[in-house]
Amino acid sequence: MRLEKTTAISLLSLILFFLFMPKKIELKLMEPKQLHLSIKIEDVPVTVQQIRRGIKKPLRPMIPLPVEDLSVPEDETIDSTVIDLDAGFSPFGRGVLNATRADTIPPRPIRQVIPGYPEEDQKKNISGVVGLLIKVDKRGKVVNVVVTFNSTESAFCEQAAIEAAYQSRYYPAALADKPVAMWTSCEYGFKPD
Repeated sequence: MRLEKTTAISLLSLILFFLFMPKKIELKLMEPKQLHLSIKIEDVPVTVQQIRRGIKKPLRPMIPLPVEDLSVPEDETIDSTVIDLDAGFSPFGRGVLNATRADTIPPRPIRQVIPGYPEEDQKKNISGVVGLLIKVDKRGKVVNVVVTFNSTESAFCEQAAIEAAYQSRYYPAALADKPVAMWTSCEYGFKPD
């Protein structure tokens, strides 16, 4: 009996809800407010470029070197650079560290050795990443390692990463299907358990 009353009240409530609910719901979109922006430019230096008769125009713009070293003359400039973003494309990705030819395949790891986490650094809860540049020879052997950054600030983690890199093996880089020596990059992370 109680269940029948509850069901009847629920059905009656639903019927009343749908009877008094509006038939059409209108959504009003707010118009976006315009943002008024004003830019004030101050202290613009006045520059004048004159070309005298008999003097040729410069072939390229003069780009001053942004250095604070007093041994570099103020009028020292650099050549403009054109970067080809499509250079170095290969089925395995782009060439590393420089824009390489389209038929260049960078070194790929065969055996990546993971460095041991030094116990002293584990006890101190030292964590971070050691970034390396690795030179892989024509046979896939690591012949040179350079540390690019060390966020652990630990000499032990840095040394462990270098040793692991030297123990790793790679497929050598290929240029026109011939093995070549090439640099590649690698990062090792250290995190306490």
